[in-house]
Amino acid sequence: MATEPAAAQPGGQEPLSPPTTWGRWALPVEIGAYLALFLAALTLRFWALDNRGVAYDESLHNYFGYQLFAGKGYNPDPLSHGPLKYFGSALSFFFFNDSDFTARILPALFGSALVLLPLALRSRLGRVGALATAALLGFSPFLVFYSRFNRDDIIVGFWSASLAVLLWRFLDSGRNLYLYLLAAALALSFATMEGTFYTVLVLGSFALAMAFNTWLLAPATTGRWGELWRSRPLAFGLVALTLSVPLAGALADFVTAPLGVVLATKEGSATGWPTPDSDLALGLAVGLVLTLLVAGGLVGVRWGRGIWLRCALVFWALFVLLYSNFLTSLGGVASGVWRSLGYWLAQQPVMRAGQPWYYYFLTVSLYEYLAFGLALIAAVYFGWRHRFLGRALAFWALALAFFIAWEVVGPQARIPLPVIGLLVLAAAFILVSRRRDDLFTTFLVFWAMATFLVYSHAGEKMPWLTVHLAVPLCFLAGKLLGELLPRVPWREVLTLRSGLAVLLVALSSWTLALLFWNAARAPRDPLDAVLGLFIPLAVLLACLGAVAGILRRAGVSQVLAALGMFALAAVALLSFRTAVQASFVHENDTREMLIYAAGSGDLQTVAAAIDRYAFESGKGTDLAISVDGDVYWGLIWYLRRYKTVEFARVADLKAPPRGDVLLINASDEGKVAVWNKYGPGQKFLYIWWPAEGYKGLTPARFARLLVDQHAWGRGLNYFLFRRLEIDVSRHEAMVLFPAPAGARAPATEETPASDVMEPEP
Repeated sequence: MATEPAAAQPGGQEPLSPPTTWGRWALPVEIGAYLALFLAALTLRFWALDNRGVAYDESLHNYFGYQLFAGKGYNPDPLSHGPLKYFGSALSFFFFNDSDFTARILPALFGSALVLLPLALRSRLGRVGALATAALLGFSPFLVFYSRFNRDDIIVGFWSASLAVLLWRFLDSGRNLYLYLLAAALALSFATMEGTFYTVLVLGSFALAMAFNTWLLAPATTGRWGELWRSRPLAFGLVALTLSVPLAGALADFVTAPLGVVLATKEGSATGWPTPDSDLALGLAVGLVLTLLVAGGLVGVRWGRGIWLRCALVFWALFVLLYSNFLTSLGGVASGVWRSLGYWLAQQPVMRAGQPWYYYFLTVSLYEYLAFGLALIAAVYFGWRHRFLGRALAFWALALAFFIAWEVVGPQARIPLPVIGLLVLAAAFILVSRRRDDLFTTFLVFWAMATFLVYSHAGEKMPWLTVHLAVPLCFLAGKLLGELLPRVPWREVLTLRSGLAVLLVALSSWTLALLFWNAARAPRDPLDAVLGLFIPLAVLLACLGAVAGILRRAGVSQVLAALGMFALAAVALLSFRTAVQASFVHENDTREMLIYAAGSGDLQTVAAAIDRYAFESGKGTDLAISVDGDVYWGLIWYLRRYKTVEFARVADLKAPPRGDVLLINASDEGKVAVWNKYGPGQKFLYIWWPAEGYKGLTPARFARLLVDQHAWGRGLNYFLFRRLEIDVSRHEAMVLFPAPAGARAPATEETPASDVMEPEP
């Protein structure tokens, strides 16, 4: 029995990066840089945190957190993901009162803490690389925005990055402390969001591949199986997988559902649970959980009894406490163990929002272009340098062939998640097998690549899920900058000659673009046509000649380094502008694509008007409010303090609802007008959705867009200024207050009780 499995160094692991000599001021400068980055991240995440209306999902999350704070408890429901954020929100309300600002404190804290995680990998990323990664995480447009948004994504993004950090800290040190921290982070991540299954799949696959590589590289004379059993990658992968596998029982639905036993009901109030009226389905689900729990325990105890049992104690203590509402609702544990994944699996075929397979390529290109572009360069650079580029390209070719074959000769259905899991595992083994060189950079490339694959496969694609792609992209891009920036000859680059070359190249690029634009628009006036082509061409040739002269004197490498640093600085500034625009300029605007089902700034205005009327009428929180079904949940947060909030299907009512204030769909204005109970309605924007002209993109249409100068102009206009030429989808609502006393019609008979319903779950 292995009692100290962390003793052996994993095969194929490269030595730690040697420390960089910066002189006696290195450490103070580095500390100051991290402090400045962290303060900048805090400012971006906390400044004017309530400047945007609460979105639809936020309204639900804020409300359930408020219910917990108000002593009304919380019943875990995978519809709104894990319970961690509700306890965090309730704690925030306890200390700072409940408001739009305080409801977003928890994600803002996690988003700020994420910036410090690269410090833990400083020996791997290098001093410059760790700082660059922290900067990319701190100023990422998606990470900034969703650190100011009460959803689970930034929190689980923090846990995912923490698990990656713990993997390499454990591989480097072998300290069992990191395994206990792994168990804690894993439990908290599962208590946050179901996307944790993807994290376990990606990190666990790479750890197992490294463990197998240890077996391959170990000399046969020393006992390969012993080396494998004692290897650190196996220790990490085994702990992560054995703790996680009891929560993955719902995956069996892929096998049992075709046989008539549904383990993850697809719709209704029991979505995600086994079929309610089937004793066989329920018994099979219970048996699966117990079997996986016992099997994982036996493997863990056989590997290292004391260590694994302590890890299991940490994991299950946190998991049970959170899902049971601190032991007040033990039924929540069953929901966390089975229904979390079951509900998620049931929702994937629904494909809410109906986004295409290339959706995340679009979102990262529009917002995360800095990290995405650097990560692409890093994948090629590290792949070529460490000789795994061919393997990566071979895997992608095989995966593409598999996808095409599945569509042509397969069952004409989506590829099941277990099959995608096997592809990820195969990718890890292909990239790692028989490698003795750098595996850390290989891991960063794999982490970004595999995360892109699994989230692009998922049926439900939403902008906030781009957060999970942005985190590994930032780490990979930061590692590249850590490798390249120290090699830049700064004294040669920061010269007048290099600066002049940069300006001339920039002018050349501008005139080249102008040349193509003038050629494409084909003006009718011959003189205009000639001058529009001749003048840019003359300027272009003059600039190129001057650049050639500088190249002869300064050298190609010096000019290329200057151009690279200029391009990096320009794109970084543009990315920062994108982050600021999304979170502070267009925060209530319909032109941004990084949010879906967004609440408008009108919601805060309407909520303030209702509060003012409640105060002026003397009714306070006793004010009765009726809300139409289509606008109820998106406004529930703003109505949280009122004691009487009724859910009314206005279109079905035969008499006025009971509420003093009425909130309805704008399309029902005519229905309400005949009652004379309310004054003129005030229309407001309730929810909007981003423009989706990118859907339905075929190869032929894409090819046409590439040669269409007007399409390029529209695309550039949106990229730089977020100018849209198509309308976005809007859901407008109305708020109606009581009509003045003299204008009221005679009292109508009371609305039948059947016409006013309690809020639906």
